Amino acid sequence: MVAEVMRRIFADRAAYLADPDYSNVPVAGLTDPCYAKEVFATVDSQRASSSKVIKAGNPHTCGVAASTATSRKPL
Repeated sequence: MVAEVMRRIFADRAAYLADPDYSNVPVAGLTDPCYAKEVFATVDSQRASSSKVIKAGNPHTCGVAASTATSRKPL
């Protein structure tokens, strides 16, 4: 489970890691507890996902129906 969550977190880090003085980093969305729940909901406890298919999430839509997080579903 830890490895699966970390795959998703590292995808977010790759997409959003930047100097906030020069980039729009959605810190509030990335650290929001409801976004963490959305990320965890994409983990399949029975099957490992491939890091190649995991994409960064969209913390800007935190609280919106999980159907918007389809880019995180493993094959």
